[in-house]
Amino acid sequence: MNSISIIIPLYNASNYIIRCLESVASQKYPSLECIIVDDYGSDNSVALVSDYMRAYHEDIQFKLIHHEQNKGASAARNTGIRHASGDYLFFLDADDELEEGGIAALAELLQTQDLDFIVGPFVIVENESRYISRLGFLHHETLVERQNIFQSYIQYKFSANIANKLINKNFLLREQLFFNEGLRMFEDPLWLLTLTTCAQTMGICHRANYIRHCNSESLSNTPLLTKFPYQKYFLQALLHETLRLRKENNYAVINYLEGYKRLFIAQLFSQKDSRRLAKCLYYETSHTLAARNFIKQPLNQKVKNLHSILPKWLGFYYVVLLFYASKWVRSFQKIPQETTKFPSTKYT
Repeated sequence: MNSISIIIPLYNASNYIIRCLESVASQKYPSLECIIVDDYGSDNSVALVSDYMRAYHEDIQFKLIHHEQNKGASAARNTGIRHASGDYLFFLDADDELEEGGIAALAELLQTQDLDFIVGPFVIVENESRYISRLGFLHHETLVERQNIFQSYIQYKFSANIANKLINKNFLLREQLFFNEGLRMFEDPLWLLTLTTCAQTMGICHRANYIRHCNSESLSNTPLLTKFPYQKYFLQALLHETLRLRKENNYAVINYLEGYKRLFIAQLFSQKDSRRLAKCLYYETSHTLAARNFIKQPLNQKVKNLHSILPKWLGFYYVVLLFYASKWVRSFQKIPQETTKFPSTKYT
């Protein structure tokens, strides 16, 4: 049976960390360790973890590792990777939690074969709402061949969030899939892009085992002006990957890059005090990759990437208009919400 290491970056999460640790302690999967990486926060999170570890006397091995300065979640995950002894790695945020039996449900796919990584949907809890982030059109239990795995990611058939992913540690180390420590935001989609271009086998778990809480203190709720340097860095890093992958993947990754670019620009433009930054981001990250291949693209991509062949000033406003048009269309679409409590999966 494969051993599993759960890695939790810890930074100022005193309101949530005990809930997170209790969800780990509820797992019945054998050979499980939990590595908490203290990223030099300023609250009493570390004291809470230390007290919890002293009071815990069951089978899961908890380890607390300290950073001597704040380095960010990417660096904390990398530290956890280097200290992990498990065959597979699972990343859990300190303000989130696991469903009971969640790790066992993911690991069940490993009973008949080794996989490079496993994906699964997750439960999103926001205010009083609870719904499931589905795996779009992934109906199988496994995907093989790198091109199929990459295309499923590029086509948004599974989330660009690291939530509810189980990764083979030997595969990760062989491919040197460490997180980019220059990014303190948007690190997940860049890391998963690289992961999916290296993996040969992917397992698909259709049970939601990860509970993702949306709270006001999350980095995802950071003001847009603060996000701007990371958005720019992310797009530059993504462009580097685009140049590396464009021949092999038939330019699908170009559309992936363009999608994030349009999203960031529209978000910045939505607030008056950041509209200048939106234009700055568009001008500084503009490139000709989409323009060079515009004629070859299907009609739906031509509509999205039309800005790439327009003059820059006009292309910028086209991106903004496209975002608001799509937002208006989505406002008429109802998203079903589910409140299913999943039964636990147990090993005997």
